[in-house]
Amino acid sequence: MKILIVGNGFDLEHKLGTQYTQFMDFVKWITTREYPIPEGKWKDDAEKLKKYNIDTYEKLSSSNPQIIKEFNELIKDNFWLHHFEKVRGENNKTWIDFESEVASLMRVIEKFREAYLNRATFENEALDSTDEERFFYLSVIYGYDINTVFAREFEGNTIGGNKISNGAKKFNGSSFDGKTFNDIRDLFLKHLRKLARALEIYFVYWIDPAPVDIINPAIMKIHPNKVISFNYTHTFEKVYRKNDVGVEYCYIHGEAKKNSTFESNEMVLGIHDNSDKIGEYDYLIGFKKYYQKLFFGTDTTYKKWFKEIDANDDKKHEVFIFGHSLDVTDKEIFAPLLDNENVITTIYCKDKKKRGELISKVIALIGKDKTIQKMYSGKLIFKVQPASLEIKESELEVKSDIYDLYRLDELEFDIIQDLLKKIREKITGRELNYFHATNYAIDIGDALDKFELLTDDLLEGIKKIIFSTMSRESRNEPFDVIEWFDLDGGDNPIIRLKTGKLVDFANSCLTEKKENLADKYPKESLVCNKQQKEPKDMDENDFCDAFNLAYEQFEKLGLFEQNYFDYFQELISCNYSAAHEGVKLLKELLVSKDNDFKQIYIAKLENYFYM
Repeated sequence: MKILIVGNGFDLEHKLGTQYTQFMDFVKWITTREYPIPEGKWKDDAEKLKKYNIDTYEKLSSSNPQIIKEFNELIKDNFWLHHFEKVRGENNKTWIDFESEVASLMRVIEKFREAYLNRATFENEALDSTDEERFFYLSVIYGYDINTVFAREFEGNTIGGNKISNGAKKFNGSSFDGKTFNDIRDLFLKHLRKLARALEIYFVYWIDPAPVDIINPAIMKIHPNKVISFNYTHTFEKVYRKNDVGVEYCYIHGEAKKNSTFESNEMVLGIHDNSDKIGEYDYLIGFKKYYQKLFFGTDTTYKKWFKEIDANDDKKHEVFIFGHSLDVTDKEIFAPLLDNENVITTIYCKDKKKRGELISKVIALIGKDKTIQKMYSGKLIFKVQPASLEIKESELEVKSDIYDLYRLDELEFDIIQDLLKKIREKITGRELNYFHATNYAIDIGDALDKFELLTDDLLEGIKKIIFSTMSRESRNEPFDVIEWFDLDGGDNPIIRLKTGKLVDFANSCLTEKKENLADKYPKESLVCNKQQKEPKDMDENDFCDAFNLAYEQFEKLGLFEQNYFDYFQELISCNYSAAHEGVKLLKELLVSKDNDFKQIYIAKLENYFYM
């Protein structure tokens, strides 16, 4: 089993605006038309996010005004948003520890309640007018006029079974007469659930649809079959699903759902329970994450996966953690995996400093001795994550386009037109760095053929691409046409006619490459390949010997003939992986040579072999 666990750092790595402060900046623009932009290295990203958020807001205002109306109502005078903004402004913070801020305010409220009541029947005890000053003082401490909230929420209503007295003594425009502590707690909780619903709308309509232009090579290589997400978003599904199919997902804290409402929203948003008051009534239980998980019935599929790991101790299980802080409050998730002898865990770190912090977090989770033992045995690995790449520089671009080509009938017409225009340009321009491999070229031909869009000129263009990609691949086995079978509308498998032609052409290129190598380049093969082995039988040492001999010839002649490079290309394409060290060696030898043609030869090597 391969499990990938992602935290919010995963979304941030893909440049998605999922930080609370980024959400707050957007909310500030809605309410004041001011959009804070930080100076420094984040400025360009912030400007890009600002434009995207505002443009999307304007589009939704026309296409879905109801959702905009709901969003604006949810954020209007929201206590928690006011509080976070106040704290951020006072401390000049570029981020907010959301959970810590909620927890600190809850502690103050509970202390006030306990000091005031100091009896077991507090839930039915009402505040009187003398306590208004105390709550007003509390509101000043936390930077928001609580009385204004109560005036709007309570005046003329029945809350918690108590009728509000319109004639009661007022303080700063509001009255607390007749309110219970439960009423006040429920108001704070209501505002927190409003924030949760506002975040859900933001994630559904702004974050999930946001274009992602980059991927991380580490994630591309994992190919997990299970994903545990601490996020509300669907980033892995959106970005990597073309690379990994058949993946099961578990959303620990719930997920943002498009058809949700304020009442049906099930996103867990609150604080961890660090209380040691076991067995006592928990006045603030509604704010606790563990309670919300139970109340909303969030996904616990991960427990089933953990049992499968324990039951299959003879198999190799791998866990990869990306973008999570490994806080001890999530011990129930991480400790069973980190402490399991059947699991190899790889933790990705942003840099060496973060690596040190995460090692400390693991020690807090499973202890010093266990951490040392797991690290020395190679079952606990900390890796500095590789830099992300633009999708167009990876195979994911063509995979994504192939995925969309096969479902053209589900796309909007403007998207279809743009995609078909792009594919035609890639084919006619013979952009090999886009196609990457022969099977992707056949995939594109097959997807076009599915909708009868593979014209004769595109068919010939794809054949030229196949000829070029095959010359660079190490493939020895022929393609099986059954890989591209489809159904005829029933249950009968069919192979599209033009797709079959592309597969046959690819296999003919493979056969020619195998059979004609020595015949095409007799002199070069004798000079460079004294072992006279078939390329598929050559190992790294054989290739290094061959390229050493080729370099000796270069020394004698002062230059390489074009045939030598053509022969190298053919030779390497038969066994690319074994040839790699030899190619590196030849490049190093050429770099050390003082020759006018040196740079040309090195450029040719890089062009031929993607070095």
